[in-house]
Amino acid sequence: MKSFTPWRVIVATAILLVLLSFGVVFKPGNAEPFFLSLPYVFWSSILITALLVALTFIGTRVFPHKED
Repeated sequence: MKSFTPWRVIVATAILLVLLSFGVVFKPGNAEPFFLSLPYVFWSSILITALLVALTFIGTRVFPHKED
């Protein structure tokens, strides 16, 4: 069994976040609640995008690349 490296944890978190966002968060016709006059789908998608950008940034720092 392979160990849980930071890279694998980041990849698993990103995949889980995408699956949850389309399976649970983004339901058709769900506009409530509003936050700063923005519907639920809009502000939750901004939050999910920010989390994916942060995971991508962290992933670039911990990627297990090999120097030749």
